[in-house]
Amino acid sequence: MLDLKTAVSLTVLGFIGRLVFLRSHKFRYVVRAALFFFCIAVSSLAGCCFAPVLYVLGKGGLSNQWLGIVFHFLATRLVGVKVVVEGEEHLTRSRPCVFLNNHQSTMDMLTLGAVIRENTVMLAKAEIKWYPFMGQYLQLAKNVFIDRGNRSSAIETMGKVAKDLKDRNLGLFMYPEGTRSHQKNKTMLPFKKGAFHLAVQQNIPIVPIVSSTYYPCYSESKMIFEPCTIHIKVLPAIDTRGMSINDVNALVEKTQTVMQETLSALETVPDDPSTVPIKIKAAE
Repeated sequence: MLDLKTAVSLTVLGFIGRLVFLRSHKFRYVVRAALFFFCIAVSSLAGCCFAPVLYVLGKGGLSNQWLGIVFHFLATRLVGVKVVVEGEEHLTRSRPCVFLNNHQSTMDMLTLGAVIRENTVMLAKAEIKWYPFMGQYLQLAKNVFIDRGNRSSAIETMGKVAKDLKDRNLGLFMYPEGTRSHQKNKTMLPFKKGAFHLAVQQNIPIVPIVSSTYYPCYSESKMIFEPCTIHIKVLPAIDTRGMSINDVNALVEKTQTVMQETLSALETVPDDPSTVPIKIKAAE
């Protein structure tokens, strides 16, 4: 049993914490970001447990989908961010294929969890291999790591990946911008050509996936993390049959154009617009 003094102290602290949480978007950001990374750690640890079992059972293609389900289940409930997906039928199209998604921030992990399906692997930076839990899981689930600092190694890896996708009937999830844009105005960075060279090498179709701009509901630089609904649209596949290396530039332009047009029409909707700081809403 708590004595009266301790009970009063805890009540006062709880009241103050609640007051600060309601009044400070920066404090809310810290709390929700901590919960978000907790979800990453827990789901990655769970993945390290079930990935070897699925591999032994010959069901390794389910690992990434299961991880996405676990993370999405935890994160949507703990941080209050919902995801609505349009065009889900394109996620289960026949393999092989290359899924391309716009790359904004850490929040992409939540949208990834909403769209990744069976027999889909991810392309990740080589350094992520050493991240606690997440790195170990990605290795166990046979995802692909690429050294972006070593161009010759990266090109060689992409060539092997293209052949592997076709031989094993896999989907590959990539971010064609190559780095997080942290954009606030419904734009994307210029696309890198690696994914398109890969697709053309083995005439693998490209499936564009577009996530609505998270800002102003989420911003790492402004320390904003508010409950909202993110909208994702999965577009029909872009056929690459008959294409060669000479068609890569046109393919990049076509894909970025259709994704940009889609992004311009999507909105991330805050649960409560009053929680988004007014000065942020008025900016940019």
